[in-house]
Amino acid sequence: MSPTGLRKFMAGGQPYSATRVKLERWYVRERLPEETLSTDAAALALRSLTEALPLDAAGAVERRLLEVLADAYAVAPDGVPSWLKELQRRA
Repeated sequence: MSPTGLRKFMAGGQPYSATRVKLERWYVRERLPEETLSTDAAALALRSLTEALPLDAAGAVERRLLEVLADAYAVAPDGVPSWLKELQRRA
């Protein structure tokens, strides 16, 4: 990303789609592990896992991944996290 593109983005502008993907990947990669995962960050991570798939297939795969995660979290001490519940609601 160019310095000018970064300034425009920081000022609220919309980046090019390729730049947006790079920013999403950077955010997911650099997010500190101890932070609570936000719904938006989880959605970005999920989208990055399915981005090479056709749209109709990506949606089905994302829904299945959410089901698998919900099953796994159902037996976790803290239960299903709010970000997962929200993503399931959106799907």
